Amino acid sequence: MGQYFYVLNLDKRQYLNPHCFGDGLKLLEFGCSSEGTMTGLTLLLRKSTEGGGGDFNSDGYREEGIPYRNSIEIVGSWAGDRIAIVGDYDDSKLYQEARESWQNVSHYVLDAMRLDPYLAEAIKEMEQTGFSYISGGVTGHMTGHDPNHKANQEADLGPVPRERLFPPPGSEKR
Repeated sequence: MGQYFYVLNLDKRQYLNPHCFGDGLKLLEFGCSSEGTMTGLTLLLRKSTEGGGGDFNSDGYREEGIPYRNSIEIVGSWAGDRIAIVGDYDDSKLYQEARESWQNVSHYVLDAMRLDPYLAEAIKEMEQTGFSYISGGVTGHMTGHDPNHKANQEADLGPVPRERLFPPPGSEKR
């Protein structure tokens, strides 16, 4: 067990769900990832009018089916906002509030990440592994089946389709 976290934008009422990036929800499970949640957060916080070597590169690369305009506009959209990484044990209950009524922008960020050739390859690899490197407890929580986590002790959700793990952009609560 342990505490689970989301990355929250307190000004825009948006959040990143580490599971959408193939990361676990525990702080160090996503805090140490190299092409997951922390890279997504980096893109959201990026503020620059110019690019350079080693920068996010969306020039000339476009995977079919990715809405380019919406994806690229998310980059830098959190720059200057109040950001917090909040756990589900926190007295503020912001984690629960975000989960229930804030906008999960993880899929828009992933789409933007897919515009960069290096990140696109890493994301493709993560999706093909089917999260085989994440423990059963974590994948159970991802799908709502972790019977040991206090948030799910009363839940019997049955089988969960892959679309619940990766819902298409626009299907999240706004």
